[in-house]
Amino acid sequence: MRTSERDIIHTMPLLRYAVAFAAGIAMSEVLCHPYTLKSLTAAMLGTIACALLLNRRHERLCSILLLISIFTVGMWRATYDVRSAPQLMPAEHYALRPNEMLTRSTLCAMGEPSIHGGISTLEAVVVSSDSGNANIRSAINGQKIRVSIMREGNEDFLDSIRAGSNLDVVMLLRPLSSLGKNMKFDYSRWLRSHGFVCSAFVRTCHTSHKIADMTAVAWKIKLCITARKIRDKAAACLRHAGIEGDAFAIASAMALGDKNKISSDIREEYSAAGVAHILALSGMHLTIVISVLMVIFRRRNLLTSICLIALIWCYVVITGMSLSVVRAACMLTIWELLRNIQREQNSLNVLGGAMLLMLAFSPDSLWDIGFQLSYAAVLGILIFTPHMDMLLPHAIRDRWYGETNIPWHTKTIRSIWGVCAVSISAQAATAPLAAYYFGSLPLYFLLANMIVVPAALFIVPMSLLTITVSAVSLGITGILHLPAIVCGKVLAFVISIQNNLMHLISSLPAASIPADITLIQVCAVYVILITIAVYLGKKSKTWE
Repeated sequence: MRTSERDIIHTMPLLRYAVAFAAGIAMSEVLCHPYTLKSLTAAMLGTIACALLLNRRHERLCSILLLISIFTVGMWRATYDVRSAPQLMPAEHYALRPNEMLTRSTLCAMGEPSIHGGISTLEAVVVSSDSGNANIRSAINGQKIRVSIMREGNEDFLDSIRAGSNLDVVMLLRPLSSLGKNMKFDYSRWLRSHGFVCSAFVRTCHTSHKIADMTAVAWKIKLCITARKIRDKAAACLRHAGIEGDAFAIASAMALGDKNKISSDIREEYSAAGVAHILALSGMHLTIVISVLMVIFRRRNLLTSICLIALIWCYVVITGMSLSVVRAACMLTIWELLRNIQREQNSLNVLGGAMLLMLAFSPDSLWDIGFQLSYAAVLGILIFTPHMDMLLPHAIRDRWYGETNIPWHTKTIRSIWGVCAVSISAQAATAPLAAYYFGSLPLYFLLANMIVVPAALFIVPMSLLTITVSAVSLGITGILHLPAIVCGKVLAFVISIQNNLMHLISSLPAASIPADITLIQVCAVYVILITIAVYLGKKSKTWE
């Protein structure tokens, strides 16, 4: 029986719609938003109406029009986002005399400063400004800015800054600018997409003891500050358990999403080993947390699903809402909703639904490196991993998967092969983007992943357990202090072993090779990967 185009579209619609929506956002960027919202709205409604009219008579044409309408919706959403985004300070304001740009303001810190050589950078929101220029006041009041402060002479002051700290500063406003190290990554666009309106260089600063009036600050920023306060308290619990130095930095990154304390040497070693993803809170870390929660919520019903989803999103907010974690949380939410209404749970459909939600909420996420790498990795795992067993000899596949009673050492080897298959699939899907943005590729990523993946299965739950035990110890006059110290010592020991092994792997000959490619070459590589995926899909059906 021939499968109609309608059946094909209905088999996996969300991923196709997500790709069409993303293509619309990309086209909107290429065309530089020449169309008005009214014309885009008319085109969008027109294509949808045509698709509905041709729904039953012309299935192929209806499917094409439906994808075009989703494409137009993507263009409309991106254009609307640009029109409604917080306005950056006009360029002519920076041409004012220097004394007019020196602004005395009260800032509320959104987190701890990060160190970059002799300068500390800080995310802050402008609570109030005393600038004599009314345009400057209206442009920055209640908005996020990126602040740079010289560390020399301000070390103690900077080390005391936490999320929610109020600062009285005199600062020189500057336009948002891109990084010089990586011209392929538009840093100024990244800042704009995260709500920053300008940057500032602080001349003088001191802690404000006045209660800041936060009425002009948006609720999203207030929520972010509250979440980071909770994260700071969780980090203090790790310190209370005796975790310091690199071990504290790794635990904070893997369990709390705070990478500011990781030294540049550790970053370079993990990157050269091909496991930099382990330091950034991602879907794998969230999966570990979900697995722990699944043990708690053994009985699965609508109530437990709601509690599970609520806890996961609370964790996502506290850890900073990185795009890879938001992607995993969206997929979990969709998966749980489909399970409760007893609908088919197609992984690619769930991935497409998560992409649609994220791009609809924030179209600029499409240009974020974390967004691109996260979705490429998951797509590669979903597409290539099921076919990786074809690389094995037929006799081994029959022994591993055909027999019911297999010895423990065979199960161990099969589990190791499973980790290798996932690592190869994710690396193949993300390698073109990594080469394009970072200009290098790791060679020993398989060996490194065989170490950090099992280690993460211990480090993430152990870090959360240590935080919990330490919090109880701090809250109830020292009770459980000894268990907290023991947990901290064990956690620090495992992290130190992981760091030493990554240092060893990164120091191997040709651990990281240069691979600088152009955007056209990236597209060509992905065309080859898509061709391979289609071939493997057809071949697997033949072999079955």
